[in-house]
Amino acid sequence: DPPAPAQDMRWFLLAPVASFLGIAGFAFLFNSSRRMVLVAACVGTVANELRLILIHAGTTIFFAAFVGGLLIGLLGAVASKKARLPRITTTVPAAVIMIPGVTMFRAVFYLNDGQMDQALANVATGMMVVGSIGAGLVFSRLLTDKDWALGRLIDFDKKIPQKPSTA
Repeated sequence: DPPAPAQDMRWFLLAPVASFLGIAGFAFLFNSSRRMVLVAACVGTVANELRLILIHAGTTIFFAAFVGGLLIGLLGAVASKKARLPRITTTVPAAVIMIPGVTMFRAVFYLNDGQMDQALANVATGMMVVGSIGAGLVFSRLLTDKDWALGRLIDFDKKIPQKPSTA
């Protein structure tokens, strides 16, 4: 949920600390090295803080999630090259922290309570946020990896071999 509009600056000082620790925890769960944990936590903290600021400023959670995913992908590409780490080890833990667990929990709660309209609304919101994060990651990959974006050419003129019929 977005922060209340009247919140003081302490929230914006504590959110990066909580993001850093959460991302570091996910990276440890993925059995990452200390260097991988540090790089992923730094990348994810910057992106998650921007996402939270955008939500606080009044943008939709979907746009904020897209921008967060985009920034994770862009920063992850640069940071993983500099640290000589696989890109996925820096971007996955950083992105996991943005998955809306409260929304998905509410969906299960409302489903168990028999309130289908609330359950479906929360499922749809959660899935759209996850899709927005993924779209940001894909777009950043298209921008930073030419082989991934343009490296697989399809030969549309190639004939598909036909099996002889046994009729």
